[in-house]
Amino acid sequence: MSASTTSVFQASLLPLSAVQLGRLIVNIKAPHEEYVDPPTPSPPEITKNPQHNFTELRTSSNAFKLRGRLTQLLSASYEHESKHQIDLSAKIAYTYALCNSRTWFEAACAHHSIRQWLQGAIEDGDSVYLVTGYHTVVDARFGTGVSSTSMDRQQVSMPIDATGLPSVQGMDMTAGLDTTHKLCRGFARTFEAPGEQVYALQYRKVVFRWFSSKKIEKATLKENQWRVYAGRGSADRNDSNSSDIVEASLGGLEGDDLSDDGSDEEEEDDELGERWVSKDGESVWVL
Repeated sequence: MSASTTSVFQASLLPLSAVQLGRLIVNIKAPHEEYVDPPTPSPPEITKNPQHNFTELRTSSNAFKLRGRLTQLLSASYEHESKHQIDLSAKIAYTYALCNSRTWFEAACAHHSIRQWLQGAIEDGDSVYLVTGYHTVVDARFGTGVSSTSMDRQQVSMPIDATGLPSVQGMDMTAGLDTTHKLCRGFARTFEAPGEQVYALQYRKVVFRWFSSKKIEKATLKENQWRVYAGRGSADRNDSNSSDIVEASLGGLEGDDLSDDGSDEEEEDDELGERWVSKDGESVWVL
């Protein structure tokens, strides 16, 4: 069974202290906001793999064209193209990964404080993710840039005889006016980032399933199953009131859908300061 992942490439770097493996979050673009770290007697088991002479270049472009004819004599068009590029290089980079993420998550759900936090996310209608890995670079050079070009064009034409000017018999002659406005913008930024910093994170989405306590004995509940006495949020108002047992598990296994919209397509935002998010069917990386 294959795990599914999501990637986000951000236009800046995060300090190593802003990320922790095994952390539960609600915003994949801000792992240091609205999070909870499960209480454990010992640190999680992790792997750490180095990459030397690291270089990564990401580019994207988006073009849009619109043409319309209002009448036979009046037409207009609009074109817009944007390009975004991120260039990252370092002498050495590392990949950190959480081992046995499912076992770690189920053990975390046994803690009352984690169950309360997850229940609060359910009631607020938030998606929940588990941090299962991240990429770092050491003493890196980071460059990012964005450019956009917009062009408006209007065209007006009319027969020569309608203007009062003499026309030539047997010839269809017209006069017209064509105006074009072109706007170009661009921005680039390059800097050096001393020390070890995070440029990408890997997540697995938490999936919630509901059951009735009438069908499950309390004695048979697993670590990641518990009874909920409060409301379950607006998304669940149409469900039966008898479904009061929640099971929290990690998505991405066979039959589970990790995406919020049901799509596994790549999603990109070309505006500076936003992130790339890509879902490749193997893992979820947020950069």
